[in-house]
Amino acid sequence: MYWNMEKFCYHDRIKGKGHSNQVQNMACDKDYVNTCSLDDTLRFIHQDGHNYLLESIKFDSQPRGVACGKDKAILVACLNEICIVMGTAKTASYPIDYEGTSIAVHPGGHDVAVGGAKDMKVHVYYVSGPCFSPKATMEHRGAITDLAYSPNGVYLAASDSNRKIILYTDSYELAHTHEWGFHTARVNCVAWSPNSLFLASGGLDTNIIIWSTENPTKHLTIKNAHPQSQITKIGFLDDKVVVSTGQDSNIKIWDIVF
Repeated sequence: MYWNMEKFCYHDRIKGKGHSNQVQNMACDKDYVNTCSLDDTLRFIHQDGHNYLLESIKFDSQPRGVACGKDKAILVACLNEICIVMGTAKTASYPIDYEGTSIAVHPGGHDVAVGGAKDMKVHVYYVSGPCFSPKATMEHRGAITDLAYSPNGVYLAASDSNRKIILYTDSYELAHTHEWGFHTARVNCVAWSPNSLFLASGGLDTNIIIWSTENPTKHLTIKNAHPQSQITKIGFLDDKVVVSTGQDSNIKIWDIVF
């Protein structure tokens, strides 16, 4: 279903044939909302008509993450491969053995970060056309749960099942030495503010935390944001407004005063 976030009102369900199983992730480009699911497919919702296209793409392994790249490319992280989709066709595939959980594309368009479940690592590739070249690997102490490049391209944030968020520079070194580990359980999701100054995270612990890149020692915690429910997704509507979803079937809007 889709919502009008300017009027904060429910509109309608998406029309057309959707997924037959749980939606795992989604990413928006100029024209479409691209969704991947446990039914092993990628589907496309037209933003103007709010309807699914008839076309879909079936993968050989389960897709877990989707991100939009340059020149209308869609990058999909699957359990056994990373795929590039152009239009409604899979145009390239790169095999992996670490179970891809999440994916993010640098604003510059060439660097692609993929999170691993089995090896607990962030894998960075330089992508040119259909070719993937390994560029960097960063180890965590838990399975990677989400990845996000800052809009200005300066940072990569990686969250994991060990309660931690690690901030990297664009050269994939630690951005600071302060531990962002104030969640009390697995971190499920991260998202950047449009100005790249703040990072929001949501966790299994029902909490939302706002982090500052200018002052890494400072953070703001919204405790019990979705009571008795883990946070499933988070985002910024603008630099001071956060939207979150939870397993309590609620969407919540938060005004942030940091």
